[in-house]
Amino acid sequence: MKRSTIALIMLLSSCASLTVNRQVLAEIVTNTDITAAEVETIETITDPTTEVETIETITDPTAEVETIETITDPTTEVETIATSAEVKILNLTSGDILDNSVTQVIVQFPQQGTLELSVNGKLVDDNLLGRSETDGEKKVITQTWYGVALREGENVLTAKVTVGDKIEETSLRLQVRGEPKTLKIETEGTRVPADGRSTIAVKGKLLDRLGNIAKRQTIITLNTSAGKFIGADRDPDVPGFQVETKDGEFTATLRANTEAQTVRVSAQTNNNLNG
Repeated sequence: MKRSTIALIMLLSSCASLTVNRQVLAEIVTNTDITAAEVETIETITDPTTEVETIETITDPTAEVETIETITDPTTEVETIATSAEVKILNLTSGDILDNSVTQVIVQFPQQGTLELSVNGKLVDDNLLGRSETDGEKKVITQTWYGVALREGENVLTAKVTVGDKIEETSLRLQVRGEPKTLKIETEGTRVPADGRSTIAVKGKLLDRLGNIAKRQTIITLNTSAGKFIGADRDPDVPGFQVETKDGEFTATLRANTEAQTVRVSAQTNNNLNG
């Protein structure tokens, strides 16, 4: 009888242990389900259909067109121009670097206004006004001035318009390329194998006093302490290697020799600018 009781107790204990193990297994499965749920959440976030739908909603063509039409309503623009003294220089931007010291200037201002155009504080001659067009709908005048003279270096171009008792002006700072004052040379890299075959590019440019490229055409004489310039020499009878600038810049090719050493390259223009 005692042995039966003990066996029954052991059996119950085993069942209890088995129940506990099943519970643990259930918890593990639940945790695995959580991982699956997390993955499902990520997939939902990165679902391509959802993203496309959002983009289409934001970039709805009808909405954009409607907004643009509202902003650029012609009636609103005409009303603004008619009651302001706004003046615009249409073909130039502040900071422009011009190749020539004579330029064309296009100015737009209100139809009721009077325009004064000046360069560096000096009024531009009215005889340089070549064309004037009036837009009755927008109530603006567009004038084109030809042959407006600038000086080498920095300039201030000013357009001032007067409409009744209102005065408004706009000014642009412009630069005109000047004569070459400096010759700058550089190489594409600082090392080349001393194998008698490898090459390196030598580049140069002419700069004016403001550091802008002086777009001039001239002959540059190059000299090197080692290696050899290859390509067409513009004047083989003159010592050194001659190259010609194009729009103020040039490129030459130097071939290394077979001795490892530091090489010095120099350049000189025909008016004695050194680089």
